[in-house]
Amino acid sequence: MKGISKKYQRTAAQVILRWHLQKGIIPIPKTSHKERVVENYQIFDFNINQADLILIDNFNRDLRFGPHPDSFQEFFGS
Repeated sequence: MKGISKKYQRTAAQVILRWHLQKGIIPIPKTSHKERVVENYQIFDFNINQADLILIDNFNRDLRFGPHPDSFQEFFGS
């Protein structure tokens, strides 16, 4: 992430938020720091190229700390 962040001159958080948007996922960032709220909003004036999107996709190791969102109902039963 450091290399990609440096390439786009953004923080890692900004790159990840932008990646979500470009993948059609709506991120819901959480912060109580005004500076980070402003930083989180500054993701609409750049795009991540296709090669870097794929690189970020490949960071996934399918490790979770909670239930998988696709089987959330099954986990809690309903």
